[in-house]
Amino acid sequence: MSSEESATSKDQAVQRRVLSILAICLALQSIGAGALFTILARKIGSLDHGTEVFGQSATLFSLAALVSTPYMGLLADRYGKRRLLLGSLVAHALACLATLWAPTGAAFVAVRTAAGALTAGLVPASMGMVGDWTSQSTRGRWVGFVSGWSGIGFVLGPPLGGWIYDRWGLAAPFLVAAAAHALALLTALAFLPSKAPGITQPSPGRVEPAQKRVGLLSRLNPWASIPRPYHTWVVLGAISFVAVFAWRFVEPQFHFFIYDTLGWSSARFGLVMSGYALLMVFAKAVLGSLNDRYGRKPVLALGLVVHAAQYVALIATRSPAWIALGIAGSGLGEGLFMPALNATYLDLAPERGRSRSIGFKECMFSLGGLAGPALVIVAARYLQPATIFIVGGALILGSACLVPFLFWSASDKRSAQALISE
Repeated sequence: MSSEESATSKDQAVQRRVLSILAICLALQSIGAGALFTILARKIGSLDHGTEVFGQSATLFSLAALVSTPYMGLLADRYGKRRLLLGSLVAHALACLATLWAPTGAAFVAVRTAAGALTAGLVPASMGMVGDWTSQSTRGRWVGFVSGWSGIGFVLGPPLGGWIYDRWGLAAPFLVAAAAHALALLTALAFLPSKAPGITQPSPGRVEPAQKRVGLLSRLNPWASIPRPYHTWVVLGAISFVAVFAWRFVEPQFHFFIYDTLGWSSARFGLVMSGYALLMVFAKAVLGSLNDRYGRKPVLALGLVVHAAQYVALIATRSPAWIALGIAGSGLGEGLFMPALNATYLDLAPERGRSRSIGFKECMFSLGGLAGPALVIVAARYLQPATIFIVGGALILGSACLVPFLFWSASDKRSAQALISE
C-alpha cells in the first residue's frame, strides 16, 4: 500500500469514527426527546388544560426557534460547530427538568418557548459537521447514516416514555429524558473533535485587519448563504416550510384524537410511533445513498408522496391496524425525503456557510411549526378532525409537486461563496 493510499485509508477511518460518534450523540438526544413525545399532552392535562395550551406552546416554541436558528447557524460557522452542539445538549437537558416542574399552563408555555430558542442550534451544528466531514459524492449516504441513527431515539423513545409513564407516573419520563441528554453531552464532550481537517474558521479572539472589518455587518448576516438563484431558494424554503407546517397543523388535534376519540393508551401510542420511527431510521440509514445515486429531486419527491400515508389513514379509517400502518408508511417517506433535502442544502452551501444553510432550512421548519399550531387553534373550533387531516395531506402532496421546479448550477454555489467572503 502506498503512502497516499495509507493516508486516505486513515482519513476514512477517522471520518467513520467521528460521524459514528456524532450519530450516537444524536441517538441519545433523540431518545430523550422521543420519550416525551407522547407525554407532553399528559403534562398539559395534569395542569387542567388541553389543545389550546398545546397549540400555544408549540407556536411559541417554533417562534423562538424561528428567531434563534439563523443566528445559531452563524455562531456555529464562526465559533465552532462542536461548541454549539454542546450548548444545545445542555439546553435540552435543562428544558426537560423545567417542563416537568412547570406549575401552570402559562409556565409550561414559557418553558417551551425558552427551549425553542436555546435548543435551535442542534441541527445546524450537527448537519454542518456532517458537511465538513464528507464530500458531495458521499454526502447523501452520510447524512442518512447520521440522521438515521438519530432517529433510533424515536424508535425507542415513544414506547419507552409511554411505558415509564404507565408504570411510574408523570415525573419519571422527564427524568429519563434529561439523563439521556446528559449522556449525549458527555459523549460529545469526550470524543468529538472541534473541527474537520482542512476546515478553516476564524479565532474568536483574533483582531482582523481594518479592510476585513469593513465587511463585518455583511459577514454577520445569517442569510448570506441563501442558495442562488432566488427561485431555488423560494422552492427549497417552500418545501421545507410545508413539510413541517402540515404536521404541526395536524399535531395538536392528532394527539387528542388518538387519546380521546380512539381511546389509545400512552404505551400503545408510543409503540405505534416507534413503528413510524423504525421505518424512518431504515430509510435514512439504508436508503440514504439513493439520492447520491439517482439524484436529490426524484428521491425528495417520492419521499414526500409516501409521507402523506398517515394523513390518508387518519381520514379513511379508525382501524388501529390501518392507522398504525399509515403512520409507519409516513415514517418511511420522511426517511426518504429528509436526507435528500439536507444534502441539497449542504451541496449549495460554501465551506464556511454550511451551518447557516442548514440554519435557513431549520428557520423554514420553525416558521412552519409556528404557523401550523397557531392556525389550528382557530381551525379546531370550526373544523372536524377529518377536515384538518385532509388539509395536512393535501399540503404534503402539493409540496411534492414543487420539487420539479428545483434546479441549480455550480455558479449558484460560487455566488453564495462570494457573499460569505465579503
